Amino acid sequence: MLQEVEEESEAEAATGDVEAAAHHAYERHLADASGKLEGISALGRKAAAGIVIGGAIGIGTAPIAGPLGIVASTGVSVALATITDVRTLIRQRRSRGWVSVHHKIMEVAG
Repeated sequence: MLQEVEEESEAEAATGDVEAAAHHAYERHLADASGKLEGISALGRKAAAGIVIGGAIGIGTAPIAGPLGIVASTGVSVALATITDVRTLIRQRRSRGWVSVHHKIMEVAG
């Protein structure tokens, strides 16, 4: 991870201050790893997407009658949610690595 910072800072510092370039590259990577803060609009978008997806699943499983329809609808919803959660987990691994590096650096510096 720190090799990426080194490569970026070398490219940026070709005409200037190496220390400032390294600091800028490091801060960019740390900010990317920390992710964006979500506001009310993000919650609204997620809720709207959930309603649309839930409605589509309900319409898709409507022809299935009785308890089997409930099981099918629930199963499809859980499968989609699991796929989304696994994708998020995979993306967060790299972010957690960056945050861990930052904490180690702060321990040594402090």
